[in-house]
Amino acid sequence: MNLESIESVVRARDAEQLRNIPEADLEAFLVSLFTESDDSNNPPDFDRLMSLGILTARSGHEEADRPAIRWLLIGPSDKRMDIVCAFLNGLWNRPYRKGPVSGKRLEQLVAARRGINLDASTEYSYAQALSQVMRSDVDETIKEIARAELERIAKQTFQPPLDSLMASLIERAL
Repeated sequence: MNLESIESVVRARDAEQLRNIPEADLEAFLVSLFTESDDSNNPPDFDRLMSLGILTARSGHEEADRPAIRWLLIGPSDKRMDIVCAFLNGLWNRPYRKGPVSGKRLEQLVAARRGINLDASTEYSYAQALSQVMRSDVDETIKEIARAELERIAKQTFQPPLDSLMASLIERAL
């Protein structure tokens, strides 16, 4: 299926139709969309990326975190982390997915984070993705990875209004 056809399915928010798209085609679409967002002079469209993650989870393509994180690892940067975390915030959102978040993918995300100096808003996006892991039914050892990262973030100082948003997010997650 070509990228334009997949875009029309995404715009229609048709999870059933998205379910029928081959994994390789969806992966090509995601990489194209992420790259377009990265190449843009504008900040990532968090709502669009999160909505796409939710739609992807609803369609049963829960392994779409694999190409997203692989794309991040190819050229780690603050903007790429923001893009991927916005997508994962939707994809890893428990009400929309059936299976647990992959421990391997979480470990890859955390490892990528260690190599990037994030600005405050991207750190918040990262914390949002981690908070989704805490809401899921993953093994406690996997939750411990997310918990440790959230506790590390909680020790940082953020400017208003992000300080109260971050504190609230982390408090609810832990």
